[in-house]
Amino acid sequence: MITFMASVQGKIYSTNLTKGMCTMDFSSCNSTTNPQNHPTFQKFNVPLANLPKGVSMGRHWLVESQDKLFLVTTCFVGFDLNNIGTVEVHRMDFSSTQACWRSVHDIGDVVFLLEGTNMAASCSASALGLKANQIFFMKDVMDADADLCIFDLETNTQQITRVHHHDNLILWRKPFWIVPPS
Repeated sequence: MITFMASVQGKIYSTNLTKGMCTMDFSSCNSTTNPQNHPTFQKFNVPLANLPKGVSMGRHWLVESQDKLFLVTTCFVGFDLNNIGTVEVHRMDFSSTQACWRSVHDIGDVVFLLEGTNMAASCSASALGLKANQIFFMKDVMDADADLCIFDLETNTQQITRVHHHDNLILWRKPFWIVPPS
């Protein structure tokens, strides 16, 4: 089962927690060497990045940004899904002999927008008047509340903002991001 995916440079990267990563390359569909017009598949063994010490579990997203593949992990203290300890970001390094995740603390002039169904997007921070190098996500793993978490990679701090002030409001549809065209 695919748990999360992202499209980078014409390839769709997907992974699950136990079996590594897979790519589907659709550029080969127009090749003269591929008369059936089928995408090519490649599987490679790249484990997810390790969680930091003191963290028992995390939630993962694959994100495409500026033609690079990133892995974002929200890390929870203990087994408390309401206690976010940190957010880790790794960039896929395809240049080494074995592809691997490299920890990064700067994602450039972008923000990452993480959605509850393991989908994610990146967009220009300066074009939207936002501070760069931040991760936005709804802190609603357990409860359908309205807390927006903004994690700053530069300072390694988080800001929790209450989106609405209605007690016992049942959200029939989880919030989602609409990203302007690039």
